[in-house]
Amino acid sequence: MKSIEEDLLNRSLDFMERQVKAEKPFFLWHVSTRNHVWVWIHLNEKYKNSTGNGIFADGMAELDDVTGKLGEWYYSYSSGTASMTFSANPW
Repeated sequence: MKSIEEDLLNRSLDFMERQVKAEKPFFLWHVSTRNHVWVWIHLNEKYKNSTGNGIFADGMAELDDVTGKLGEWYYSYSSGTASMTFSANPW
């Protein structure tokens, strides 16, 4: 089963790709569902029991990969004139 994280990641990557191709500046607020209550029900199969440290750690492993993929995309397209910020806590 496809996870919500995978869907959100693909939508974010698609949005950024379209904005770059159209040569438009953009702002992306990518909100992950990890590790909110009850979200582990739909944890991607790849991450289930992947850490050996429980469901929270497995979810964090998925979040780390999602954040890494966003960063990889950004750095592959960045011209050095843009900025990107990651925040684990918006408060």
